[in-house]
Amino acid sequence: MSDHREMMKRKFHSNNVEVMEGIKVKDTAKRAIVTVIVFVIIYVLSGPIIGYTNYDMYLKGIEFLSAVIGAGCYWIGSNKK
Repeated sequence: MSDHREMMKRKFHSNNVEVMEGIKVKDTAKRAIVTVIVFVIIYVLSGPIIGYTNYDMYLKGIEFLSAVIGAGCYWIGSNKK
């Protein structure tokens, strides 16, 4: 009888870990999608916010880097650990 209980405990633990890993994957996927959306929003809106009229290579670099930094800040800040 004791062996049966041990086997059931192990099975429950195994199923519980699989469920928790599934939740972590879903949460990570959601965070990744929202991070990409944050990046696109910052990249698209940074030009009009800065207010440039001519194309400037350095300004495009600043737009890209600001979007990367903003998306990275969201990624780090949304971590639940």
